[in-house]
Amino acid sequence: MRTDIKEDEKGYEIVIDLPGFDKENVTAELNEGVLKISAKTSTETEDKTGTYLRRERFTGQCSRQFYVGEDIEEGDIKAKFDNGTLQISVPKKIEQPKLEEPHTISIEG
Repeated sequence: MRTDIKEDEKGYEIVIDLPGFDKENVTAELNEGVLKISAKTSTETEDKTGTYLRRERFTGQCSRQFYVGEDIEEGDIKAKFDNGTLQISVPKKIEQPKLEEPHTISIEG
């Protein structure tokens, strides 16, 4: 899987080349901050007439994993598959500064 990852101020753009793979055979999963992309294919070429001079079969699968952060949710990630190219957009999560809660100290007396 040839993969390019580009970063901008809003997030990350992951582009994966998957020539020869169908959209139905490509999956993307998010589990505990890890984005896993898997693809599998199976093709068979056969000459139906006469005696076999040649028969070819190809079966293959591949996968990649990327850590995207545990605060990213499935709904945040956008994916598109077009002409053998999978494009995935992963936004950056902006950390919200924690507002410090006042802690009251009891005074005896």
